[in-house]
This record gives sequence, structure tokens and C-alpha cells, in this order.
Amino acid sequence: MKRLILIILVLGLAAFASHRNGLCPMSRRSHDVHVHDAYFRFGGRAAEAEYEAARHAEAAVRRLREAADRASVAAAAAEFHHRQAERDLRESVDGIPVPIVPGTRTADASPTAPKPPAPPRPPAPPRPPKRPRSLLAAQRPNVASPEIRKVVGRISATEERARADALRQLQEDVAAWLAPRVPSSWRPSDRQLEAMIVETRITPVEKPYATLYVAELEADFSGGRESELVRSYQQIAVRDRMLKLAALLAFVLICLAAVSGYIRTDEATKGYYTNRLRLLAAAGVGAAGAVIYQMIS
Repeated sequence: MKRLILIILVLGLAAFASHRNGLCPMSRRSHDVHVHDAYFRFGGRAAEAEYEAARHAEAAVRRLREAADRASVAAAAAEFHHRQAERDLRESVDGIPVPIVPGTRTADASPTAPKPPAPPRPPAPPRPPKRPRSLLAAQRPNVASPEIRKVVGRISATEERARADALRQLQEDVAAWLAPRVPSSWRPSDRQLEAMIVETRITPVEKPYATLYVAELEADFSGGRESELVRSYQQIAVRDRMLKLAALLAFVLICLAAVSGYIRTDEATKGYYTNRLRLLAAAGVGAAGAVIYQMIS
């Protein structure tokens, strides 16, 4: 009896183990069902949603592949129809297939004469050559204009003095004329004043005691002359500034050279002539400064 019970227990354990491991065909199906149910049971709705998303993605990929296949088939069919249409449009011209574009054939043609060319344009008349301004100014009549001013000097004993006094008066008038743009301390040179003079008249004045003279000048006070004088002043001002800057740099270099020479000489003499060397360096710097000031003043 004990042996029978032991055999029944062993068989029962073997059946349970085969059912548990899926060795039996009937138990394998039930085992898969239990596993699937356990997967959804333990995963919950998130696992179910993930499973459904995977199924939808696989279906979308399948539809995309089908659409691509249909598109390739449609493209191949269109290419075939296009080639067939081109083949139908060809005609045989002396045994050579020539493509015929629709709408380009004509049954009747009439010859038309070409349009005559347009007549050439007549050549433009030659322009007169440009004359230099100096020549044009020389050819102008010497008549009074708003740009010509008269300058009268004082009565003088000789013609030279009368002319010199008229030039002095012209210089003062030019300084007053250029005052808004040029400092009143600047005076144009004699050469620039001579260039402004258009005409000079010296009139003798009879006096009981002697014959005196009065000089009258007609000078050009035009805008071009004013620009020329202003430009001349600017050039002179720039040159003076550059000269002053160069003098200042030279004075600084002289001071540095004096200091450097003083230090080296003092070290070489071990301080025995310190006061004398200082006086010598100061005298050299002062002399150089005086010379530079005389040059730029």
C-alpha cells in the first residue's frame, strides 16, 4: 500500500512539473495564455498601451511600404505612357525618325521680305575745344563788375610811395575781407597781392609847393580769389604747426639726452662733479630751448 501511494505521488509530481514547464501540448497553450495574462496583469494599462502602440506602428510602416510600391508603379506607368506618346509623335522624314512637337507644323507659308535696316544716325557736330581759364580771363573785357573793388592810397611825394601806400591799404582791406575765415593777424604776401591787382593808375596832383601822386588800384575780390587765399593760409598754418611739433619733439629729445649724459658722466666720475654736471646739463637744455624758440618764432 505504501508503494502504491509513493508511485501515485511520484506520477502526480511529474505531471505537475510537465504542466508547469509547458512540456505538455495542452498545458503549453494554457501556459502561454497565463503568461500573456500575467504580462498585462502585472504591467497594467501602460503595458497594454505600449503593446497597442507597437501594433499601430507596425501597421503604419506596412501602409507606407504599400504606398511607396503604388507610387513606384504609377511612376513607371507614367514613364511608359510618356515614351509611347513620343514614339507616336515621330514621323518618318526620308527614313529618319524626327520628333514632331504639337503646334509647330504648318500647312501653308507665305514668303515675306525682311525689314530694311534703319538708316545710320548722322554724326554729332564736333564740340569746340575747351579753353583754359587763364586764356578766358585774359580775353574778357576789363570792365567794372561787383567783384572788382577800387583801393585808393594816400597822397605821397613819389610814385613808388603812392604805390606802396595803395598796397598797404589793399592788404588791410583783404584782411578785413577774410576776417570771418582767417585771423586778422595774418597778412597775405606781396606776390598774392600783386596777383589780385587788375589795373593800377597813378594820378599826379598838382600842388603850389610840389607835384604829389595818388595811386588807385582795381583788385579782384571774387570768390575764387578768396578760396585761394584761405587755402594758402591753411597751408601756412599746417606748416607752422608741424614745425612747432617737430621743435617740441627735438627739445624733448635734447632733454632726455642731457639727463642720460648727466647720469652716465656722474657714474663715471663717482659723484665728484655732480653739481658741475647739473649746471652743465641745465645750461645745455636752456641753450637748446632758446635756439628752438628763435627758430619757430
